[in-house]
Amino acid sequence: MALFKKKKIEEITLPNLVSIVNEPVVMESSPKKEDTITTSLTEVAERHHYLERENEGIMNAYYICKIFSYIAIKDSDFEHQMNAIDKHIKRLENLHSAITEQVLILKSENTSSQETLKDVNEKIKEALLFHEGVSNILDDARNKYFNHLKIATLNVCLNRKNIELERMHRELVTFLKDYKSFDEAAQTIYYNSGQLIHQMIDELIKCLIQHKNERYIKAYPTHYFLKTDVVITLSFPEWIELYNRIKFVMKSAMDAKLMHCLDFRKYFDQFELRYLILMINLERSNQHKKN
Repeated sequence: MALFKKKKIEEITLPNLVSIVNEPVVMESSPKKEDTITTSLTEVAERHHYLERENEGIMNAYYICKIFSYIAIKDSDFEHQMNAIDKHIKRLENLHSAITEQVLILKSENTSSQETLKDVNEKIKEALLFHEGVSNILDDARNKYFNHLKIATLNVCLNRKNIELERMHRELVTFLKDYKSFDEAAQTIYYNSGQLIHQMIDELIKCLIQHKNERYIKAYPTHYFLKTDVVITLSFPEWIELYNRIKFVMKSAMDAKLMHCLDFRKYFDQFELRYLILMINLERSNQHKKN
């Protein structure tokens, strides 16, 4: 059964947040219990902060979904689902922007009416309900297309901030524009990355030498990363081993701040993007074999 049928999409509704309209207060002879509960600016601010934290998780799942969407076998159903996800995320971004603007206005005012505070609070509650719907859609897509990825593929995106994932997806799209197909890009990388790998390792070692920690210099010479002095091509297991070793050194030699070494970072970012493309293409090949 397709996930993003029109009926299902229409079930997710958004509140109108263009402006806060002050509705006439209807006085009742015996007010309902909830009408007597007051709402403070502090409570609204705390709920807004919670909303933003929840949104971080949704956007993280979205960017990972976009990055690994290249693995899925493309058909009309898949395209429809991804378009639906993009549409919901765009509406979600607009929703958050509108709520955030209202909260900032409230914070800048000396006093805020109970009616206005409660109105914004209701908008936050509605946004959280929308969150739940979008989160379910992302989970459905993940379970259908990306639920069996190897750790070597997932590693690139694990524990990343959203700004990093967004940049990674943008660079992935830009890189692929120069190739007719994903497979062509992967083949080019596989046979033409020797020079980049050597430049990256040379800069990494240079950073460690400049840090002047003899333990790092002795523990991580060139042959720790590469078995030979000349790299023409690496097998997939060798790509994975090299990537893991570099990540290990970056973590174990954290005080060397390797990612602050601009030349090393330039080469590593290029290497990591190419590694991601190779791993995705490997997953794509496995998917096609199953089908």
